[in-house]
Amino acid sequence: MGKGKQYFCEYCEKSFADNPTSRRNHLRGLQHQRMKNLHYESVQDAATILAVESSKNACHMFQQSGHCKFGITCKYSHMTRQQRNELEKQVGAETEARRQRQLKNQREPSLDEWLAKRAKKSPSDDRSVTDETSQRSMYCLPSWLEGITNLPPSVLPPPPEAFQDLQPLEWG
Repeated sequence: MGKGKQYFCEYCEKSFADNPTSRRNHLRGLQHQRMKNLHYESVQDAATILAVESSKNACHMFQQSGHCKFGITCKYSHMTRQQRNELEKQVGAETEARRQRQLKNQREPSLDEWLAKRAKKSPSDDRSVTDETSQRSMYCLPSWLEGITNLPPSVLPPPPEAFQDLQPLEWG
């Protein structure tokens, strides 16, 4: 006779009978909680870790002896002031780098800049859309899409030759 259905916990790398009682007992168990916390801590970014650690009070047991019997399941912080300062610096550097990338990659001209550029065009240029530099700035992929292959045609910028034979339309 077989064992029946088995449930495999990927955090703990254990299997057990798949019934509500066994699963509930396992999910509430200390080892499962530790393994789950370890997994999520390994994939958290510095800003999230700092937010979580800043909301916790210091663990007195860890401060006094350098050891806490609760380990990673302790509801208090085991982070030293120096570690917290280093983490704050890292978060600040990451935030600044992200802001710089966004400014560099997504800088759109202000309305005044756009109007000044448009005013500099001659009336004959107004109807022509084949100016390659304006096309490049007007129709370019965001940097986060550039590395992706097989994008649908609706997302890709139009080729420059697509605008060469366009006739001006009268509106109204």
